[in-house]
Amino acid sequence: MKYTYYLLALVLSFSLSTNSLAHGDHDHHSAVPKKVSGRAAEYISKMHIKRLINEEKLAGTWSKAKLLKSEMKKTKKGKKSPEWQITYQNEKIKDEKKNKLYIFLSQFGKFIAANHSGK
Repeated sequence: MKYTYYLLALVLSFSLSTNSLAHGDHDHHSAVPKKVSGRAAEYISKMHIKRLINEEKLAGTWSKAKLLKSEMKKTKKGKKSPEWQITYQNEKIKDEKKNKLYIFLSQFGKFIAANHSGK
């Protein structure tokens, strides 16, 4: 009989403790990525330009580059989802092959690549 009370007390304590840890403000859908808008893609691309400047992969003059356009493009190579292509021009660079910078982001805003060719 003594062990029955201990067992009952143990079961009750476990059942009450799990309920006390639960809370109702769960966001079970937060892991689903959301597509970014054109304005958000432009902002994200600017952050990547700053990052590339800090990593010394781009000249500092790119921080003042002019935004030419941002557009959602269908991709090649069998990819199913479109990508953002954000184009900047650096008027300080005279070489026409190097004065444009193309930033590629997934439709969800994840950085894919940056280059001067647009491909």
